[in-house]
Amino acid sequence: MSIRLKKSRPKSHPKSHSKSRPKSHSKSRPKTSIDPERNYPLCDSGFKYHVRKVAAQQYLPYIGNRIEADSDLIDKILEFHRGQLGMIIGYIISNSSVRIDEELYSRMRKNMLENSRQINFENTIDDRPNVVLEMIQSALTYAKECKRSIPDTYLLIYISDHNLWQDPEKPYMDYINKIPVFCFAKPNTDINPLFPETSFGSFSFKEKYDKESSKNWDQSVEIIDTEVAQKRSIHEHKQPVVYFKGAFTGKFLYNIRENIFNLHRKFNNSLLKLEKLIPGKYTPVYEWYKYKYLLNLPGHYPWSNRLKYIMLLDSIILNVNVMSVNWKSLEKREFNFKDPAYITFLELFVDNSYYINYDFISESVTDKSGRTTAIDEHKKIKDLYTFIIKTVQRCEKNPAFFNKWRKKNKEAKMILHKLNNESINEYICECIIQNSRIISNRK
Repeated sequence: MSIRLKKSRPKSHPKSHSKSRPKSHSKSRPKTSIDPERNYPLCDSGFKYHVRKVAAQQYLPYIGNRIEADSDLIDKILEFHRGQLGMIIGYIISNSSVRIDEELYSRMRKNMLENSRQINFENTIDDRPNVVLEMIQSALTYAKECKRSIPDTYLLIYISDHNLWQDPEKPYMDYINKIPVFCFAKPNTDINPLFPETSFGSFSFKEKYDKESSKNWDQSVEIIDTEVAQKRSIHEHKQPVVYFKGAFTGKFLYNIRENIFNLHRKFNNSLLKLEKLIPGKYTPVYEWYKYKYLLNLPGHYPWSNRLKYIMLLDSIILNVNVMSVNWKSLEKREFNFKDPAYITFLELFVDNSYYINYDFISESVTDKSGRTTAIDEHKKIKDLYTFIIKTVQRCEKNPAFFNKWRKKNKEAKMILHKLNNESINEYICECIIQNSRIISNRK
C-alpha cells in the first residue's frame, strides 16, 4: 500500500505572505517538511512528524559542519577507531539505493587484525552490517513509494552494543565530534546520533540469530499481540512474581546477572523467579505473559533489546539502569571513566518514566598493573535484590501504586504500536536528509 505524505502550509505563514519569503538557492541543502519548533501531536499521522522531528534533533550538535566523504575522512575514522571493539561501517547512499563502502570495510578489518582485535560478524550468524543495510534500503524504498526525494550521502554507523569510546586527550577528538557516527546505544550525555538496533529489522522467536524464522518489527509485534490475546483468556490471573530469563552476559563490566542468580539461590524468595538461558532451550518472549512483573537486566553493556518486547506483555516492568565508574585512585578520587545510564533509539520515544527504575552504580578500581577489582559488589547486589522484592510487595499491597504503573505500561504499549515500520522508515529517511547537510556522498 502506497502512503503519500501531504505537505501543508503552516498556519503561522498566511498564503498572502508567501511571495515575500526569501528563496533558498542552495541545491546541496535538501529541504525537510518538519518544523523543529513545533510540537506535533502523537496521533497516527502526527506521530510520523514527531518521529522526523526527533530524528532532526539528533543532528543539532553538528549544525554548521560540512565534511567531504573522501579518503582523508576514511583515514581519520580509522585513526579514531584504534582501540575500539566494534566496527564502523560506511553506507553509501546514491540514487535511492545503498551499499556498504568496501574500502572502509576492508581497511577496518586490516586495522583490527593489526591491533589483535576480534573480527566481528565474520564466520558468525550475527550479521549486523547486512541487517542495517536492509533497514536503510527499506527506508529508501518507503520514501520512493511516498514520492519523497532522498538526497545522496554517506552514513557512518558503529556496529556494536556500546558507545564509541572517546578520549578527550587525543588530538583527533575535535575532528571526530564534528562527524555524526551512529550507534545503537550510548551514555545519555554523548552526542552521537542513535540508529534503531538490529532487532527492529530482524528478530527470531525460535533461536537467537535464526535468519530463516526472523521477523521485522511489525511482524514481531503482531505475533506478540496475537499470543497475548490468546493467553489473556487462559491466564485470567497472572502469577504475582517478578520473572527474568537470560544468559550470564556483562561479566567483564558489572556481572549483575550472575551475581543476582547466586544471591537468589541463597535467599530463594518466592516473589522472584530467575531462569538461566541454556543454549538450545530458547523460550519465546510471549511465554512470559503469565508473569505479573518482568525484570529487565542489562546485557553485555548497560542496555537490553528485550525491553521493547516485554513492554507488550501487559506486565509491570522493573528496569535496572547501570551507571559505571572505574577509579584510577580512590584516595585522590581520580577516575579512568564515568558512564551514565545508556539510552537507545527506543528511549527517544518511550523513556524511563514508563516503568519502575533502579539505578545501579557499578564501581571498580584499576591498579597500575591493570588489574580491576569491583567495589562493594555484594552489598550493591543485595540492595538490588531487596529493592525487587519490596517493590513487588508494595505493588501487591497498594492497588493505587500498582494501577499507576499498569496505566504507564498501557501508555508505553500504545506508543510502541505507533512506532511501527513506517515510523522507523520515517526516522531513517529524516536522518539521511539531515546527514546529507553535513557529509557529502562518497563516490
